[in-house]
Amino acid sequence: MQISLRLDGDCVRAFHVTLLERLAALEDVELSVDVRPAGGGIPRSAAALFQLETAIHGLSHDGLAKRVPLSALAPYRQSPASPDLVIDLCGDVRLENTRIWRVTYDGASGEAALLALILAGRTPLARIEENGVAIAAGRLGTEYGGIALASFQDMLARTASLIIAAMSGAAKSVPDLPEPAQVGGPPPMPSAGKLGVRAGKALARRIIQKIYHLCYNAPHWKVGWRQTGSRDLFELRAHPASGWQELPDDGSRFYADPFPILYQGQLTLFVEDYIHRLGKAIISAVPFGPAGPLGRPEPVLELPYHLSYPFVFERDGEVWMVPESCANGTVDLYRATAFPGGWVKEATLLSGVVASDATLVEHGGAWWLFATVRDGGGAFSDALHLWSAPDFR
Repeated sequence: MQISLRLDGDCVRAFHVTLLERLAALEDVELSVDVRPAGGGIPRSAAALFQLETAIHGLSHDGLAKRVPLSALAPYRQSPASPDLVIDLCGDVRLENTRIWRVTYDGASGEAALLALILAGRTPLARIEENGVAIAAGRLGTEYGGIALASFQDMLARTASLIIAAMSGAAKSVPDLPEPAQVGGPPPMPSAGKLGVRAGKALARRIIQKIYHLCYNAPHWKVGWRQTGSRDLFELRAHPASGWQELPDDGSRFYADPFPILYQGQLTLFVEDYIHRLGKAIISAVPFGPAGPLGRPEPVLELPYHLSYPFVFERDGEVWMVPESCANGTVDLYRATAFPGGWVKEATLLSGVVASDATLVEHGGAWWLFATVRDGGGAFSDALHLWSAPDFR
């Protein structure tokens, strides 16, 4: 299949090179580029904001938004007159008898539209449309709300994910996502003056954050527990408003991602145990009695890298755990040999993937693994992936 990628030749970014490399890795694909100037790109004032945010927040200079020379596209010849498919990032391709996939953000095309939506505080709905019909869609997330450059790069990464999913057939059905609440296209790009005010506020916030972090351990999560009554979380479809008690910590650590399990008549709570001094977490556990925790959480699994989300379950008379280990690029399965400790690794379920919050479900005679994946960079939590196997081991 001959595919032409339409992009603005006046503003080539590392994102375009990365997208082309990922497309080239697909089978039976011959790539070319259409790099005619498109006009209406990101203004210089926004580029200046990017530079300032890079300095303030210590962002990498080599992210997906990095400008690269047009020569970086040299491996891809100029677009043929009649490609089989055009992936249009600019929204200006008009060809007869040619399939065109137009990438839009809240209905508008181009990176300037995406950035304007970010600066307006909106969560863009990205679509790939062919003849006005969506063939792939998704909400673009970010881990860095309030930082325009980081948000922009997160959403470029997920745009690439959406295109690759559509090309590979992974996007077989389009989710029924609500339309943007605002109508009439994306908001206008803020003026240079407003962007300057934004940059000043960002600098002030960063200074306050630095001072706060020098004085306190932050962030500092809490785990809450409560006695259940006749109607609780599942019946109410909401968090009960009262009755919560905190699992106490000593201030040098915080607990998060609680997972309770009832095993051999004993209720045990597993938690992410984040130690501020180390800058990473281990997995700890504490038994619960009728009145609450019996002591404090004690370490049960520690590795050289960060661990969290201790997904524990019982099967075949034994207790198993799939802790989050995205810092290691794996999803691993452990078995308890001396519950609640004595964890030994039984298998690596996935490797070479930055997967968060891996959750196993047995359904329909198979085991299904759900996890959010940081596909090609971007946010950790806006792309849900699914795998299946006949057994969880």
